[in-house]
Parts: sequence; C-alpha cells; structure tokens
Amino acid sequence: MLYFAFIERHPDRRYSVTLPDFPGCVTEAASLGGIEAAAQDAVTVHLGDFGTPLAEPLRSDLLPEAFDTREGYWMLVDLAPVVARRQPAHH
Repeated sequence: MLYFAFIERHPDRRYSVTLPDFPGCVTEAASLGGIEAAAQDAVTVHLGDFGTPLAEPLRSDLLPEAFDTREGYWMLVDLAPVVARRQPAHH
C-alpha cells in the first residue's frame, strides 16, 4: 500500500519524514534511499504504541494544506510490509 510522506531536507543532508495518515508520526532518514525503510519502521512503532488502526491512504486532494507553507515535497512510500505484518495469520 502506498502512503504519502512529506519530505524535508535539512542543511546537514538528513531528511525529515512526516506521515499525515498517522498523526504525530515523524521520523528521519540519513539518505534519500533510506526514507522508505525509515517510514516503515516509524509506522510499525506508531501503530504498536498507539494502537492506531491502519486506515486507507489519503487521496492526493485531501493532503493537509499546512504542509504547503513548508519547504519540502510529497512522495509515496510503500507500507505493504507493515500492512502484511498486521494481517492475522491464517491456519
């Protein structure tokens, strides 16, 4: 499943990753290539800590307007591994 993440690059070349589908879920990545793994780890922890149900991803027209005032960009991250871990096992 693809979810939107808002990416901001810091002067020291780290990246902040904000996942609006999971309120309060923010993480960092040391590189562009590490963004997806960082997002997956953060959402796994977030769901475990807060018991937040896994919702359908926001549509692009419903992305938070508050992010428009920040310097960064939207990208899609694949959270399929997180979704797969949350599925009940079938016997």
